[in-house]
Amino acid sequence: RLFLAGDTGPMHLASSTEVPTVALFHASNPALYGPLKACDVALDPTQCPPAELAQRCRALWRRVPT
Repeated sequence: RLFLAGDTGPMHLASSTEVPTVALFHASNPALYGPLKACDVALDPTQCPPAELAQRCRALWRRVPT
């Protein structure tokens, strides 16, 4: 229902499917290398607290149809 990964090859593959993707970025620019779908999210874990990361992932998870 949801794919969560760092900036890796599997993240790019997941973004090319219908599965919503949460990508964690720090060293590279998500505007250039981030996931492609409108429902995908790119987050920098050093820029927001873990609770906010978890909250954003849960919000995306809830929007995914089962």
